Amino acid sequence: MLAYDPETVFEFNAGDYSWGPRAAFQASTRLEAKLDFIIGLVSKALDVTGAGGFRGVQAQLGELLAFKDLVSGMRDGMIEGATEGFGGSLLPNTRYALSYAAAAPGYYSRMRQIIETIIASGLIYLNSHSSDFQVPEIRKDLDRFLRGSNGLTALDRSKVMKALWDATGSEFGARHELYELNYWGQPEKTYLDILGLHQADGGLAASRAYAEEFMASYDLDGFTDPALHNPGRSARSRARTAERDGAGYSIAPLRKKFICFVMLTAWSPKRS
Repeated sequence: MLAYDPETVFEFNAGDYSWGPRAAFQASTRLEAKLDFIIGLVSKALDVTGAGGFRGVQAQLGELLAFKDLVSGMRDGMIEGATEGFGGSLLPNTRYALSYAAAAPGYYSRMRQIIETIIASGLIYLNSHSSDFQVPEIRKDLDRFLRGSNGLTALDRSKVMKALWDATGSEFGARHELYELNYWGQPEKTYLDILGLHQADGGLAASRAYAEEFMASYDLDGFTDPALHNPGRSARSRARTAERDGAGYSIAPLRKKFICFVMLTAWSPKRS
């Protein structure tokens, strides 16, 4: 049993057998499908409430779509950057895998917050049970008071909102936020893994070298690279330098002229 074979268990975390990137690849595919489904329900729910035309609501719907595209992009990055694994298989790119693991929990939590904000009480302004529509005495009131915007009926509202509530707000739906938050373990550990990866493969060192290359391109006298042009100093700056160095050049006349200009401007009659 693997439980009594720690060496084999440790092999799952590194090398050709690394399970982490494979798990992230599976998780990203799963989350993309969940987001796609929920976004479709949100869009239809906005038709029901009639709030879909407001700019702020549209922006937040766009934010949900951005989350889905980001997840898709990281999943595609795992594919494009895949390396060879055991038996001729492909191992998803580890950097994109860990980046997904770090970002996904925040996406899901933010998604639920947006839904509760832009759909608001529409999520719970519903009939108790589908059987209510089969009771004539209740059905007439439901058709009158539960109808939606854009010509949608009470039954349309009930089907859309109950599906969205089940997916995000019910005991079943809400637990998915906790599931996504802890799917990869303690969230802080994921960022530590990313740091360790970049330290191990030289990614962090490359970023530091990039910054150091820039800082080495200039000193107190300006750019050290002859291909880069040092902009000339302003006349006022040159005047100050000359005055400081005792070159006999004073900026006092310039200062006096500037003060006179300001006074004349302030006291001149305003033009209509």
